[in-house]
Amino acid sequence: MKNKNYDIEHFEYFQELRATKEEILYFKTERQMFRNEPIGLDFFSFLLFERGGGTHTIDGVAYEINDKQLHIVFPGQLHHWDIWAGTKSHTVFVSGRLFKHLRISLFIRLNIVKRIL
Repeated sequence: MKNKNYDIEHFEYFQELRATKEEILYFKTERQMFRNEPIGLDFFSFLLFERGGGTHTIDGVAYEINDKQLHIVFPGQLHHWDIWAGTKSHTVFVSGRLFKHLRISLFIRLNIVKRIL
């Protein structure tokens, strides 16, 4: 898997689709979906499976999809899926920029930077 080049989905693509500059995007899906080739992300993806089934493979590890399950894909990870018909899911994409900003803001607020130095 490491020697092959994979496509990367960029957060900006989804912002353009939605005609927005928001750093958090939400998608609701209630259908069968299949992707055989792994794809990478440059953002965080939180997938909450409300009901349904199938398989979601992240970095070569296959996870069974069950009701009320949360899957998290980090930037740089590869994933692909076989999501069965009737599966209802909620997906939240969070840009890497927002996570970086939140991390720095949290460090400043909790005074972690001064403690480290």
